[in-house]
Amino acid sequence: MKHDLHMSREKNITLVSDAFLPFVDNIDLAAEYNVQYILQPGGSIRDNEISCECIKRKIDMVLTNQRIFTH
Repeated sequence: MKHDLHMSREKNITLVSDAFLPFVDNIDLAAEYNVQYILQPGGSIRDNEISCECIKRKIDMVLTNQRIFTH
């Protein structure tokens, strides 16, 4: 479900996640909402794929290597 957010004029939007981003579609959706920065712990087997997609979409990503969310 897409949210009715009007962010086309917003700049410097940051996405922060307390768990790793497991799939590239997270980055695709972030790009649709003009996210410029992502902060996440990393730790997914797809971290390299996620990183490459961020580079492709010119989104700066920082991996904290500290997972907050645990099961």
